[in-house]
Amino acid sequence: LALWSGHNCPGNAKVSAVLALAPVADLLKGHELRISDDGDAIERYMHCVPDASESSLQAYKEASPQCLLPVTFPLLVAWGDADKDVPPDLVKSYADAASAMSPELVKALAIPEADHFAI
Repeated sequence: LALWSGHNCPGNAKVSAVLALAPVADLLKGHELRISDDGDAIERYMHCVPDASESSLQAYKEASPQCLLPVTFPLLVAWGDADKDVPPDLVKSYADAASAMSPELVKALAIPEADHFAI
């Protein structure tokens, strides 16, 4: 939610910085990977699946930080490289894309041997 809030800050408000800790930054890919213990965390959060209808797909795109790039606010993305809940590659992919588009705003930090709840 921190990433989404940063991307959707009202026009005249200024975001000082966003700290994203092990975020599910790509809801479409996260749904495809069925992340979470039961594999349904994202569809429970979204109350739909992306392939149910065009409006469902649009809702995923509007909620997914990956689809809202580039960032326009200072951002630190941190994740554990041993995360069992949110695949590190999923977080790193977002961090890499955000950094490529806004290198002056984005910092990424992979924490060695850290699991999801250690971040």
